[in-house]
Amino acid sequence: MLETFYKGCAENTSFKFSIEAVTVGGVGLSSYSELLKITDFKTRSFIQKTLSGRLFGGAIVEGSEKRLVIVKTWDVLLPYRHYLAQRLPKFCDEIELFTDTTANMHPNLAKLCTFCCDTRLAAVYEYDEKCTGLLSDVLLDDKFGWSNRIKVAAQLADLLAFLHQKGIAVGCVTASCIMIDEEVNIKVFDFGYVSNHVNEDSKIPIEFVVGRDAPLRDPGMFAQTSSSLMFSCCRSTIFLQLPM
Repeated sequence: MLETFYKGCAENTSFKFSIEAVTVGGVGLSSYSELLKITDFKTRSFIQKTLSGRLFGGAIVEGSEKRLVIVKTWDVLLPYRHYLAQRLPKFCDEIELFTDTTANMHPNLAKLCTFCCDTRLAAVYEYDEKCTGLLSDVLLDDKFGWSNRIKVAAQLADLLAFLHQKGIAVGCVTASCIMIDEEVNIKVFDFGYVSNHVNEDSKIPIEFVVGRDAPLRDPGMFAQTSSSLMFSCCRSTIFLQLPM
């Protein structure tokens, strides 16, 4: 069944890398047994649903050191089925984005620790000790005022502009896709459709639509301008949910 899965990844990913490798972009591939040591996927570890799966809390233990992490799943269990193919391009494209050294150095992009494609599709991201939760947790807080919202919006705009400079268009980013720390610094860990094969005015066909995409885009097509529309919607959420 793994052979079929790998074949599906190769057919559906828009990037040129092998998910069969032990490491991708310097990030190690974990087995499912290793993943279970990071999180147990029990209710107590569950944080929330994501654009294409679920989010769990966990930790990577290395000797006497313990690093807090979040584990994002795509909720597709092997054996692979063709109707699940829409999960594969998003998984492969997102792993490539977070392992691309020309794009993953931005301070507002989460750091990928490891990933797994054995039994579960999962990505493990670093959870900074300064993190206090998700942006969606504080948007309705009376103490989360205009200055904090402006700081968050500016960081998100800077990240999207940086990715555009690298020729990378992203799909939907919501407040629940963003970690925030005690100093109101953010890290984005979840996107809608991702592609590094677009230029400013080019469009690329989408065979499978995964999660939520930027609004008002042409059916089956995606362009960098779609990310601008998506930012407008996310910005509106940040400011319109200010308590009165």
